[in-house]
Amino acid sequence: MNKKITLLTALAFSAAIVTASVFAISSAKDNMSQLAATGEPHVLTLSDANSPTISGTEVTKDFTDFIQLRYAGSNMSTRSGRHIIMGNGGTIANTKQIRGISNIKVTAPVNTKVSSSDALTLYVGYSLDDISAQKYAYIIHGTSEVSIDTKCNYFSLTSTATFGISTIKITFECLGDGSKPEVPTAPDSQAMIYGVDDKELTINDGAGTFKGGQTMVTNADGLPYNYKYAEFSVEFKFPAALLSSTTDLNVGLQGQKYTNADGGPNTAFQFGITNFSTGAWAVKVSGTARDSGTLGVPFDADTWYEFKIVITTGSTYNLKCYIDDTLLSDTQRGTLSRNLFMYGMRFDSADFGLISFRNMSLTGHN
Repeated sequence: MNKKITLLTALAFSAAIVTASVFAISSAKDNMSQLAATGEPHVLTLSDANSPTISGTEVTKDFTDFIQLRYAGSNMSTRSGRHIIMGNGGTIANTKQIRGISNIKVTAPVNTKVSSSDALTLYVGYSLDDISAQKYAYIIHGTSEVSIDTKCNYFSLTSTATFGISTIKITFECLGDGSKPEVPTAPDSQAMIYGVDDKELTINDGAGTFKGGQTMVTNADGLPYNYKYAEFSVEFKFPAALLSSTTDLNVGLQGQKYTNADGGPNTAFQFGITNFSTGAWAVKVSGTARDSGTLGVPFDADTWYEFKIVITTGSTYNLKCYIDDTLLSDTQRGTLSRNLFMYGMRFDSADFGLISFRNMSLTGHN
């Protein structure tokens, strides 16, 4: 087995993150080369100057090569001073990822003809599935301006009555292609415990120890990174007592659709070692081994080992599992469907001491 460790957290972040600058988009496909690199976030301003051309009940409009919005619903219209007028059930949403949205400002003057219970609702999320599930929502009853700080890549603004939207200002991080990876920075890449029987977790910038628990990688707001493509890796160093164990303790990496009400994972998969004394490994789906093998090389208590999973969803769901860059399993998991996943580490028992980990890295896109 190749013991060479890949330091994923030393990736050149500058290659994946475009230097930020401020700009206002007033027409389709503005000239990107004219933007100045000022170190500030980008701002997309939707106003009457760049209203969509209404045709039927659904239209899309490209604002840049990488930003596209969809306007849907009946009774949509435009006029001076309004970017769009939406009727009951109207929606504005981005159909391509806008990377690193940090703030959305909506100016929608009060409509005195509607009930006080009618509102605009802003849904945000890291994926289109988050938007469909309406996980994270903000209610706007129509004021001069509502400013919402958030962390997301997608948004959807829906209406339960007729509202005229004067402006929407979207502050975001990067102008690049939405298919490029997002790499959480060190302060964002943190692990938090979920589950009812967790024992101990210590973490500091992607390194620490844990035992007898499950973890989930989250951003600084405690929300999971959910990706349709993901590469998740962690380096482990195992205690000597564990290396002589023949017990299957689910030691390794894990993903799941979501967390159940009792704190346990829903439809989880695990990639880990099932018998350290022989080097046996397995890929499990909801606790049942779907692929397995034996490394043939014993683990060493003084060595760091990199565990990595690479997940791709599409017409099929593909899961690749590695230890130290050696591909051990390459399977298609139909039972996992196209659902997005949360990612973390798992170790069932605290009886064998602390597992050390470092260089936790999660990259991905939707």
